[in-house]
Amino acid sequence: MDEVELLSEPTVYRQILGKLNYLKHARPDLSFVVQHLSLFMQTPRHPHLDATFRCICYLLHDPGLGIFLLSNPSLNILVFYDLDWAHCPTTHKFINGYYITLGSSPISCKSRKQPLVSLFSAEAKHHSIR
Repeated sequence: MDEVELLSEPTVYRQILGKLNYLKHARPDLSFVVQHLSLFMQTPRHPHLDATFRCICYLLHDPGLGIFLLSNPSLNILVFYDLDWAHCPTTHKFINGYYITLGSSPISCKSRKQPLVSLFSAEAKHHSIR
């Protein structure tokens, strides 16, 4: 990817990505793409800008998708947690995330790339607990 030239005006890329970052709170299906594209904020290239435009086309195609809260009398809390060890191809860091529902309505979700590089999965789990 280093042979592809940098954007001459990276401000447009940063502005679009900032808006997508705000929008991902209501559209969790954008979280992974926005997180990955945010890695290239300092040195955006043309394929990164093309990917942001594809995200916008995706949003325009299905504007009604998003988080919907249902009027369900159930107050059961379900929490799903997952850890992906050394999956990031650029940094080899692990990513962990969670998804919480109240009844059948989603109330929170988050994924985070850990700051450390782990050599094996048990070490990655140990670091994610801290």
